[in-house]
Amino acid sequence: MPKAVANENVLPPGGASSPLRVSSLFNVAKKHVVVTGGGSGIGAMIAATFVENGAKVLICSRKDSSAYAKELSQRATATTTTTTTTTSSNRTNRTSSASASPSSSCSSSTAAQPCCTALADCDLGTEAGRQRVFVWCKEHFGGKVHVLVNNAGTNYAEMFENQRADLFAKVLHLNLTAVFLMTQKLLPMLEAAATGTAGGGDTGDAGVLAADEAALGENYSSVINITSINGLRNPEMETYSYQASKAGLNHLTTSMAMHLAPKKIRVNNVAPGAFPSRMMRGTIEMAGKELIAEKSAIPRLGMPGDVGAACIYLSSPASAWVTGTTLVVDGGNLVKARM
Repeated sequence: MPKAVANENVLPPGGASSPLRVSSLFNVAKKHVVVTGGGSGIGAMIAATFVENGAKVLICSRKDSSAYAKELSQRATATTTTTTTTTSSNRTNRTSSASASPSSSCSSSTAAQPCCTALADCDLGTEAGRQRVFVWCKEHFGGKVHVLVNNAGTNYAEMFENQRADLFAKVLHLNLTAVFLMTQKLLPMLEAAATGTAGGGDTGDAGVLAADEAALGENYSSVINITSINGLRNPEMETYSYQASKAGLNHLTTSMAMHLAPKKIRVNNVAPGAFPSRMMRGTIEMAGKELIAEKSAIPRLGMPGDVGAACIYLSSPASAWVTGTTLVVDGGNLVKARM
């Protein structure tokens, strides 16, 4: 029998503030998050998950998503109010839960500084669109962005013989080139968030995240690129530029991860399967939800919490030692296809 070695199991301090608790591992409260294409589909699901977990979110979209952003802010505030009321009535047993409420950072949300804001008519395929995001973040996030979710994208389906060069190039530009340029544009703010005071840019945030993240690793910012399982396989659909752009984004992510790690910025992918969204609407209507669901080992379409949780993980202390990876969220679609 092997002999025990003194101090061979290195663990952080325990107790209520232990960094190994879920409340610490997956804490994104008060982080400043930018979600491109966050007004609909998968982007809207991601934005909602961050807001409900206490982050402050900027949605960038070509359409007007202000009503959706307002709804998310109201939901976050309502969640905080409910938690506080419930805790007050059970103070003896629930005091610690109140202090750890992830939505507490939005309890003081106002019309001037809501939990979620939307920039409309924001074409991130243009320098002007990217500059608008930069200016807004400088003014409202204090020049610090903890998380950038590059979700904005487009698709183009046409028979091989009829593919147009301009539309093919448009997909590559928005899905791949613009992701690089958006990350490049916000690089100073991602660096500032990583190397500056842990937590958000609000007064009184200093040290809120520092203890959690210091115990697991340094306070890195996070870039999350939304790719697709179609960048990892050859789908039946004639969406050549789309799958090429997503495959290229997978490789770009590993390159950026290597380059940005010394700047304390982690870069990872989330590769979703079939989710109900505007981009998937035509496919769902043509094939039907049941047939699409049957293609996955877990036979259903994706839900908001599926992709939202993946992004929370990749932007929280739980993934402090994770960079350059692709997290597939497809219900086992790829696995079943390979059987």
